[in-house]
Amino acid sequence: MKHLFSLLLFIGIITTSDAQDHKWEFGLLLGGSNIGGDLIDPDLSTFKETNFAIGLQAKKIINKTFGIRLGYYTGTLTGEDRNFERLSYRGFSSSTPLHEFSGMAEWDILGHKRYKGEQFKKTFSPYILGGLGLTHFNPKVDFGNGTASNSEMVAVDQAADVSTFRVVVPVGAGVKMDLNPQWSLGLEYAFRITFSDYLDGVSMSGNPDKNDWYGIGGLNLNYRMSKRDTDKDGVADAQDECPEEYGILSLNGCPDGDMDGIADAEDNCPALAGIALYGGCPDTDGDGILDPYDDCPETSGLRERSGCPIFDGDSDGIEDEDDPCPTVAGPADNQGCPYPDTDQDGILDKDDLCPTIAGLKDMDGCPDSDGDGIVDIKDDCPKILGTLSNKGCPEISAKEVEAVTFATQSVQFETAKYVLKASSHATLNEIAEILEKYPQYDLMIKGYTDDRGDRVANRKLSENRAFACMQYFSAKGITARRLSYKGFGESDPIASNSTAKGRSQNRRVTFELVMDDKVITSGR
Repeated sequence: MKHLFSLLLFIGIITTSDAQDHKWEFGLLLGGSNIGGDLIDPDLSTFKETNFAIGLQAKKIINKTFGIRLGYYTGTLTGEDRNFERLSYRGFSSSTPLHEFSGMAEWDILGHKRYKGEQFKKTFSPYILGGLGLTHFNPKVDFGNGTASNSEMVAVDQAADVSTFRVVVPVGAGVKMDLNPQWSLGLEYAFRITFSDYLDGVSMSGNPDKNDWYGIGGLNLNYRMSKRDTDKDGVADAQDECPEEYGILSLNGCPDGDMDGIADAEDNCPALAGIALYGGCPDTDGDGILDPYDDCPETSGLRERSGCPIFDGDSDGIEDEDDPCPTVAGPADNQGCPYPDTDQDGILDKDDLCPTIAGLKDMDGCPDSDGDGIVDIKDDCPKILGTLSNKGCPEISAKEVEAVTFATQSVQFETAKYVLKASSHATLNEIAEILEKYPQYDLMIKGYTDDRGDRVANRKLSENRAFACMQYFSAKGITARRLSYKGFGESDPIASNSTAKGRSQNRRVTFELVMDDKVITSGR
């Protein structure tokens, strides 16, 4: 999909080389918006939930077949379980106000037939759209009474922060008919790939494996503005000797950038006001060297020094022409400039390993916030006292390692479910405290089952149990980037599944502390 814009640009450029003058086109879209989400059946019944939508558009016409469209669209996306027989038992409903800003490439397939030379011809032409957009949505969801088997996932969705801006990829097509050279009427529809499953506010309690999408379509009324004065300089193209360049009336529409009365095309110095005697170039300092060739155009100087005089303004022994800091004296080994001390810590930047942060002299200018003898830029835990062997972080004790390793023996769930028993909370709280104390460690959570029951169901149950533990830690304030989980089902048993005791041992969740992709603890 990311190559669609480049493809449309390439096709638009190569399909015509005799484009008429560039134009702008402004349009109004009146139509509807609809969603493909968790509260909709994935078929044509999606269009049952179509709501009014409106859009404003501005298109830069690059050539006869290709343009770049900027647009703003607004509408409402709704979903109602009771409108679909398959979903009516849930009773969910959703309403999402929609605001989209987008930029799309438009390929007007038969646009090259619209003009023959300068003669306009009404054309009925299909077109294709594609590009990028930025959408803000804030869904309002009514979960009804939920369902007993789905209440946990409903709680997850209710807790989710779903009001956000989201990048979308609009792709669509339409047809347009010219009414006259200025006005055209079109019919189009474009759906948006959203990369999100929360457009309708429902994911985990719906279909979390499939992202939502939405579409906007309707009638387009467009007004095309012809550029009779291409460069918009007030001189009509027919009388403009430079119709593609902004100019002035006194020079028949040709530009005079330096306003010296000499057209740029005939001016040897179009950016500097000069006189006709010197081909439009100035000699500001009157030293006989024209400013474009004078390295010191405002100070009279010598021809052999390219118009500059000989002087050393800051008296540091380095002539100004070779001195990057001609007004401030500095040492020769720094090309005449003084050495800075950006962070004002008494250590010059040239000797300061942390030139923008005030630090200590015995630390080469870098700070050591926790005072553990390891500078912050090399300290993985700069705010916590640690050891050199552990990259500035505190060493985890053998007792804490043992607590994580054997936590699997204390974490229990409701039978055949992934609901944590209250007796597990103390162990999980202890692990959460260890993770807070040692921020350098991540946690891998693995779930296992015995071999009774369906293999696929066992893997899913083990994964859900591992996920339930991860959710518990997230609720305790552990950031998601430090947590990972996976379900292994009945694989990797640690005891025989032929006895009740062995099966009990195999039904477990293990916890592994990980640092730099290395497992520190390994629970069985």
